[in-house]
Amino acid sequence: MDSKMRENTLLKASLRLRGLLTRLFSVRKNQKPPPNAEREELEEDGPLSREEILHLREIQITSSALYDPRRDQKAPFGSFAGRPIIKGGSAISGGVYLGLFGHEALVVDEKSDYLRNAYEELLARLMRYGALRDKSEQATISEVVALTRDFLRYDEELVSHLLEQEGLESDQLVSLDLFLREGIGAARHQILLAGWLLEQLIRNSVIKGHAYLESTLDRKSAPLERLIYTTARGENIIFDPRAYDIASHTKLAVGARR
Repeated sequence: MDSKMRENTLLKASLRLRGLLTRLFSVRKNQKPPPNAEREELEEDGPLSREEILHLREIQITSSALYDPRRDQKAPFGSFAGRPIIKGGSAISGGVYLGLFGHEALVVDEKSDYLRNAYEELLARLMRYGALRDKSEQATISEVVALTRDFLRYDEELVSHLLEQEGLESDQLVSLDLFLREGIGAARHQILLAGWLLEQLIRNSVIKGHAYLESTLDRKSAPLERLIYTTARGENIIFDPRAYDIASHTKLAVGARR
C-alpha cells in the first residue's frame, strides 16, 4: 500500500471511528462503558480493520483526562496519571503500561519490594549458575525469563478472574505488585517484569544491550506483546510469553531500535 492510499485509509478510519465514538458517548454521558465497549459497538457496523483498532486505542488513550501529551526525555510518549507511558524502548521503571486493548493500566513502581526481591533472586540465580562469571547474555536472558515465569505463572483465565475480583476497569491504575503478590500474569505482566529486570541489569552494567517492548497486533488482530533484547553484538533475543520459548535472530542493532 503506497503512502497516499494509506493516508486515505487512515482518514476514513478516523472519520468512522470519531463519528461512532461521538454517537456512543452521547448515549452514555453518565455511564462509564465497560472495557472494550467502544470496539464491541463499533464492530456492529462490521469488523474493524487492523488500522482502525490501533487508531481506536489511540483515541481512547488521548481522550482520557489522565493523559498528558507533553513529551520529554523521561516521557517520550507522553504521560498518563502523572507517569511516563511505557512503550517501545522507553524506560519501564516508574512508568505505566497501557497496551493496545483496554485492560488495567499497569504501574511499575520503582520502589516496589516485590520487584526488588525478584531482582535479588535473579542475581542469586545468575551467580549460582555461572551466568555472571561466563558473561553470557543468552544465559542471562534465559534466567530472566525462567524467573519471570516462576514469579508470574502464565494464566489469562486467573488474571481475568483477579481483575473482576478487584473491580479493575479499563485503564484503571494498578501496580504490577498485585500480580506479583498473586503469582500470576498474562503476556503484558510477564514482559513488564522481564523488561524491568533487564533494565536493572543494564543499569548495573551486568549486560550491555538494549531492551524493547513490542506491542502490536498479529494477523488475527489479537494483541501480540513481546520483549526484544538486542545484544551488544546486534543479535535479537525475543521473549514471547504466548509462545513459551525464546527465539534468537541475528539483526543489526540499529534495525532493532525503533
